[in-house]
Amino acid sequence: MLLFGMFLIPNAHTNITEIDIDFQVGKCNVDTAYSDNARQLANLEKTIQYVNSHPNVRIERLTISGYASPEGPAVKNKQLGETRANALEQYIRSRIDIADSLVVRLPATIPWDMLKAEIIKDKKAEKLIAEMKGANSIDQVKNMANAVSDSVKHITFSAPAYVSVTRASEPALGAYASKAEVNKLTGPIKGNAGVYMIQVYNKEKSAEEFDAKNEENNLSNMAGRYASSFINDLYKKAEVKDDRYLYF
Repeated sequence: MLLFGMFLIPNAHTNITEIDIDFQVGKCNVDTAYSDNARQLANLEKTIQYVNSHPNVRIERLTISGYASPEGPAVKNKQLGETRANALEQYIRSRIDIADSLVVRLPATIPWDMLKAEIIKDKKAEKLIAEMKGANSIDQVKNMANAVSDSVKHITFSAPAYVSVTRASEPALGAYASKAEVNKLTGPIKGNAGVYMIQVYNKEKSAEEFDAKNEENNLSNMAGRYASSFINDLYKKAEVKDDRYLYF
């Protein structure tokens, strides 16, 4: 459960207070004795007391978001998160007067399905790494159950290595390949789409010299492109309304 409180202070600066309240499994009451709630609520009380004792300070916005762990049906967890948000809002309203228009509710956005998929992938990787640690040759690795082999050329730091058999970009392979000895088995290496054992057959040193200024310019241009893409996504998918006027 996250709470963000934004307050305006007399010198025109904005001060943000953030607290994180934990709930017992399946419960929705604000338990001051549970977890770190006592310290979190003490910070909230301190902020409320400050607002109440300074007439020139006003609350600009109160944002509340309620969550629940992924156990059980998704619909029930969503309802539980909303009930917890209600409980925290009532707790705050019992201590300070705040207009309804200033209270903002954010939906729970924890990607539990994605987290579950990542945990499953990590567990699979741990099992494969344990099985592959005893290998001492590429041929031995090839003979393992469900193993596939591929040759990857032109591995550099300028771009992640692309492994066609797994259809994935694997930045870790470039890092390991740069340090690996030629004709020596290296790994296991946990990647994005599998666990790898690699054997470097050849290394060539590039004649290109490192240019720090050029790299800075490339990164700056890349950041600009990412920012533009992010703003465009907000405009299209987050229902952000653009009220700016065009003068041309």
